[in-house]
Amino acid sequence: MPSSVLDTLPRHFPFPHFVRAAPTIALGQSSHHRHRHRPTLQSLLLHCSGYCENCSLGDTILLFREMQLSDVRPDDYTFPSILKSCANELALRSGQGIHCVIVKVGCEVCVFVGTGLIVFYGKCGEIESARHLFDRMPDRNVVSCTTIIVGYAV
Repeated sequence: MPSSVLDTLPRHFPFPHFVRAAPTIALGQSSHHRHRHRPTLQSLLLHCSGYCENCSLGDTILLFREMQLSDVRPDDYTFPSILKSCANELALRSGQGIHCVIVKVGCEVCVFVGTGLIVFYGKCGEIESARHLFDRMPDRNVVSCTTIIVGYAV
């Protein structure tokens, strides 16, 4: 029986190797050695975003939890990918849980994350929540404005 979702990922998917390799690197090693074997935070988050696009929602949520347990903090580009997975499955409760994490880490004010939340709530039929988020956005752009309009149309 696998001990974590990382054990269930396909062999060709490099994320488990990165997560497992990261803690094993000694702090006293040279910078060159550390960078050669330890992926950057950006590469880990990029792989997570790819996983969101190509795997089931359940696996995506499990991977997200594994990231949290591994002290890998999702960034402004990872959250919208996870929210998109929730929206595509109309998984309101899972997306609301992700929204709580977004608020906790302070990413809600980012226009990219805010727009992802609007898309999520709009697709899940929660247009009032989407509008509330839109009204509270400190910065809006053409994409966020178009997103709320599309949310009303759905």
